[in-house]
Amino acid sequence: MAEDLTPEALKRVPSFAELTTRQLEELIKRFSIRDLADETVVCEKGGRAKEFFIILAGQAHIVKGESGHAVTLQPGTFFGEAVFKHVNSVRSATVQTQGRTTRLAVLTLADWNAYKASTDTTHTVHRVGMSLSLPSLSLSLSAVSLSLSLFALLN
Repeated sequence: MAEDLTPEALKRVPSFAELTTRQLEELIKRFSIRDLADETVVCEKGGRAKEFFIILAGQAHIVKGESGHAVTLQPGTFFGEAVFKHVNSVRSATVQTQGRTTRLAVLTLADWNAYKASTDTTHTVHRVGMSLSLPSLSLSLSAVSLSLSLFALLN
């Protein structure tokens, strides 16, 4: 379990932004913690994306593109979110730990799929959809009511 991970931290991840605090607390239970030594390759460019990561402590650097340009990732940074969007996505960059110990919260694709299967993650979307359709529904009901009133007056 990821005791260092909070619902507030997960809210910063676009894929989790619409989840409720309760849903986020349930999702946190599916994360595992990994402590990795310096210069450990977390994921490699071209490899299949099977995990999502959040840096809890330490640093990592991401090497992207042909130039080998590296960017340092700090605690709170997440990477690997493409795993939520594409079934067979591949890594676009190599990520390697930097420093004595880097602590990562890790969510596997299998754990994400199990979470989705066990939780009603669609109610948020349905609630938004209903609120968007309510004005047209009330307009339709007003039109029906007006039609019935006119019908009653004419008869």
